[in-house]
Amino acid sequence: MSFDFMLNKVKILDNHELFGTAEVFFLSLVCPNMEFAGDSLLKIQSLTFTGVRSGDTLDLAHGKLLYHADEAPDILNWNLLIFEDDSDIRDTGKKLNAFLDSPEFKAMDTALRVILATQGPSVAFWELFKGTGKAIAAILEFNDDDQIGALDTSFSKTFNTLPNHSSTGVGCGSARVSYTLKSA
Repeated sequence: MSFDFMLNKVKILDNHELFGTAEVFFLSLVCPNMEFAGDSLLKIQSLTFTGVRSGDTLDLAHGKLLYHADEAPDILNWNLLIFEDDSDIRDTGKKLNAFLDSPEFKAMDTALRVILATQGPSVAFWELFKGTGKAIAAILEFNDDDQIGALDTSFSKTFNTLPNHSSTGVGCGSARVSYTLKSA
């Protein structure tokens, strides 16, 4: 007899992007029988999906195996974290900051100041423009990933949720999660 815990699909209700698609990643931690020691006991996995829109259902075909054992444990603890990945935005902020600090931009700045010096208030507008560019770069560079959902649950033989149990849409913040626990 064997025991499998599968993640079947996840519906993303809100991808936490203002416009368009997001890169979404999952972090799953499975711990049987409350035993946190040892490499073979705590199962950590991650999944990444690109081009995810709000309302999309991420169907994992035949399911993503999160945990397998020869037999069902007495207790199975599961944590699932779902994030919208903003690393691309942070990279853009770093590149913009690098450009604004580059010798090329500083040379352009010096040349533009000479040209604008005869134009009166234009220098002030240029300074405002540069300051706004630096502020935008800093905001982008330090933009954190957005949590879409978090699920922390336990299954137990005592409460008849092990060895066979399934769900077709557990609430998980801005997502709905479907999973299956089964013995074969």
